[in-house]
Amino acid sequence: MSISTVRTVLFDVAPELETTDSTAISRIDRFIARAQRQCNASIAGDQYDEAVAYLTAHRLTMSSSTIPTAGFLAEVQVDNARTRFSDQTKAYGDFGETRYGREFERIMESLFVIPEVLSDS
Repeated sequence: MSISTVRTVLFDVAPELETTDSTAISRIDRFIARAQRQCNASIAGDQYDEAVAYLTAHRLTMSSSTIPTAGFLAEVQVDNARTRFSDQTKAYGDFGETRYGREFERIMESLFVIPEVLSDS
């Protein structure tokens, strides 16, 4: 549950974010601290560090990316026919813009188990 532990997991799941630069590590640690405040350790249990790492990777990726979050990704016109390709990231939920966000959502969804309703029949 420490920032350094989450940072180790973060560098495992997102090796492209790994750095030894002290300024970059300070920024990463600030993102980790914010993500820790948004993840409930008592609910996440042993998946807490991983959930925080994926949320951090998602937010770091989005903060330095030019990924569109809404609207059209492309429009192609040939003669009078026009085809638009829409942004489907929202189909994955609130964190669908990155693979890290989708993995974070998968972890969060796995934590909530709906009890099976039993019948006497």
